Amino acid sequence: MTFKLKINLLALFVLASCVEKQPETTKLEFNNAGGKPASGGGGSTGGGGSSGGGGVVVGEAELDKNIALKTFNQYNMSLSKVTGIDPTTPAISTEYGLIKNSLPGEHGATNFTPFNQIAMVRLSAVYCDAFITNDAAFKAVDYATISAQAMTTKLLERFVGARSDANSVLYDKYNADLVKIMNNDAGKDENGADIGMLVPVATGVALKQNLSKLACTAVLSSAEFTTL
Repeated sequence: MTFKLKINLLALFVLASCVEKQPETTKLEFNNAGGKPASGGGGSTGGGGSSGGGGVVVGEAELDKNIALKTFNQYNMSLSKVTGIDPTTPAISTEYGLIKNSLPGEHGATNFTPFNQIAMVRLSAVYCDAFITNDAAFKAVDYATISAQAMTTKLLERFVGARSDANSVLYDKYNADLVKIMNNDAGKDENGADIGMLVPVATGVALKQNLSKLACTAVLSSAEFTTL
């Protein structure tokens, strides 16, 4: 099972992450898989909207005002900057060339689709593959003994910063999800049954390294890095 195939499972964690970055008092509701906000229930298409099902229905104008996606070139350069990996690295430039047209071409969030998010996951995955393999601090990790929480903390301190009052909500949200990934937990299906393992075949050091790459990918394909 290659690393590229494993990221398909990771999409379970991050497919909807690009619509999570929003005002704390607002909950978006969607009525289709393309990421369009629900327009029924008497909701306004401007600022506000009507409440329903415990949330606020936000119109397209309000969504675009509050959320701006990074375009394909902005996202590529952003990943290069945070990881320190050259975007002309063969594996990265090849993947970028393959999926460039599937990445967002404009800032508006109303045109965001699951295909955009999958492309973001794929691009962040190749950056994370190179990052975990080549970054000096992560090359020095003893993958045979490091715990799930210790690796999660190391990744968060690198990409989010040490936990503080200012970023405690963000840090804690990432922490819970990344510890699951580092524990090789693929989560549960719609019936509450365990799906199984994210990486079912690797063991030992190889397993920890692959899980670290997946956890890195989950962070870098989340809303904090895919939106402006």
